[in-house]
Amino acid sequence: MIKRMLLVAVMCAAFILGGYGCMEIDRSTVNEAEPSDMLVYLQEKYNQPFSVVEFIPAPRGFNDFLNENILIARSEEGFFVNVRSLVKDPYVFFDNYASAYASWLVDNTLDYSAVGGLSSAKTHVSIYEELNEAEILQLQDSGLKYLVEYDIGASCLLAIKTPLSESSVSGIYEVYKQICAIKSVNTRLQVAFSVADDLAEKYVMNFPYYGKTNWQEFDPGISNYAFISDEGLSFEEFSDQILNWEDTR
Repeated sequence: MIKRMLLVAVMCAAFILGGYGCMEIDRSTVNEAEPSDMLVYLQEKYNQPFSVVEFIPAPRGFNDFLNENILIARSEEGFFVNVRSLVKDPYVFFDNYASAYASWLVDNTLDYSAVGGLSSAKTHVSIYEELNEAEILQLQDSGLKYLVEYDIGASCLLAIKTPLSESSVSGIYEVYKQICAIKSVNTRLQVAFSVADDLAEKYVMNFPYYGKTNWQEFDPGISNYAFISDEGLSFEEFSDQILNWEDTR
């Protein structure tokens, strides 16, 4: 036994002296789900075509088994669906189709036309429980009236390509009142002023993915920003929060 341990020690020393050191395993081809697999999963699960917008492979490195591959796909209606798979379970897929579809339904009922200088706008709905296949079919058949069965949250994002001014607040308030009228346990409004159009649209249209980063960090072109989470504000209260917003989150 002692001889065997000495032999192992000598072999390890030989590897080190020979210049091998600690060898890093190349994980670039290990446990890798292909974008085509994720797209097929989405199309078969919801029985409709989707197109690939972007594939974001999982970061590689030490202890990376919890990192995720992300496929961003576009539905026929034009909304984005995010498909995820963990490195440790590459062919077990998760998606946010139900919330993305509900967002599309809600967003189509809102009127953003009162907001001057609008670059991009979208309201994202989060359904706070996982829907099974039958429930998703019911949502597709029944539309908005089916959402009253669930607790949902709504996040409205407005990207405005003009500087903040008192005159711009009234149009934003009109959108805020519409958002507050949605049956929701958690209504949020984010407004960014003087933003780059391309970055604004990317962030606004797929907030469920990019929202893990604060908007100000994502887009350094923002000159003013406000995050409103209170419901039922009067115009004066709302205007004060927009014009004098401070980050207390």
